[in-house]
Amino acid sequence: MPVRKAVNPDVTTLSASDARKLAPRNPSASPAPKPVSSPIGTVPPGFEQVPDGKGGSALQHKYQVDGGAATIQFEPGNVVVEATEPASGFKATFERSRDVTIVTFTSDQRWSRIEASWRDGPVATTSTGTS
Repeated sequence: MPVRKAVNPDVTTLSASDARKLAPRNPSASPAPKPVSSPIGTVPPGFEQVPDGKGGSALQHKYQVDGGAATIQFEPGNVVVEATEPASGFKATFERSRDVTIVTFTSDQRWSRIEASWRDGPVATTSTGTS
């Protein structure tokens, strides 16, 4: 079957040389997209970067204390306990205020506590004592 060319009287065919003459000399390039700044920044040693469930990312770390372990997720303005694993004989409780999340492991004779917050990055302190 022969190929048919459509003829359009409104279109002018240009040679490559003529097309170069008509093209702008300094075409304006689209501005490069700005990199999206991450509030997480550099991932500290011992942490892993995980999805935050809102299209962004968070930092996560598993803390081990005498009373058990707690996996805590950090992001600016939001620190949450993802999981707790009490040691034998301990129970886990946690509380959350506006700025601090606290995990406490208690037994009949001992307690262990993890206090976590976000202050220009993840911050946590641990303590242990007797009841």
